[in-house]
Amino acid sequence: MDQTHRDRPAGAAPRVDADLFRAWVMVYEYQKARLERTYQDFREQGEDLRRFFFGSVYLHPDQRARFEKRDMAFVRISRNWLFRRLTTRELHEYLDTVIRLQQITDDYDLRVARNLLAQGAAGAPLEDGAFGRAYTRETTRAGRQAQIQYVLKTFELCNRIVNELPLNLEQILRYTPRAFLGNAELVDLCVQAHRTFSRHGARLDEYAAVLKEREAAYIDSMFGKEERA
Repeated sequence: MDQTHRDRPAGAAPRVDADLFRAWVMVYEYQKARLERTYQDFREQGEDLRRFFFGSVYLHPDQRARFEKRDMAFVRISRNWLFRRLTTRELHEYLDTVIRLQQITDDYDLRVARNLLAQGAAGAPLEDGAFGRAYTRETTRAGRQAQIQYVLKTFELCNRIVNELPLNLEQILRYTPRAFLGNAELVDLCVQAHRTFSRHGARLDEYAAVLKEREAAYIDSMFGKEERA
């Protein structure tokens, strides 16, 4: 039995049984391999972004419990009235967007994992056909498009936070009392995010445009090309 994000504390890792956990790991590893293939040409210039994404954001299921307190603190801070009063709208939107993106991603990954189990297809390695069938049964074109829009919004907001705002997020976080933030790993995550995205500057817009184009093509490959009037 597993919990949806509505049944567990905000930011907490999903609670799943052993069989579903193994299927979830397979879905994660398939998704990670697919993303690395799709963006292989950006590997050299975007290696730090890749490490940040897979090492701190889209975590392997084995790592979710370890970082659960961090993720729960992330949600708690995003809802704190004083934090929202003292910081910028862009930062609030960024936190809200990341939280919603994690909820959607968990939901979709676990739906696909359950479908693979039901179809008896949760074997290793996971093949394109089995994943594609499970994915299109459990999600929709519109849902996947919405998920990608959340990803693109994080790029847009990160670009504005690090390139346009008169705000040094790293300094703010360093001088914010840890008791207020509630978790040292949350501070480390935010500092790492600011440093990583700052290094790429205006190129974030370029990366977002490439991601939008390639993920649209991937959606077409999964659901068929969308007819346009």
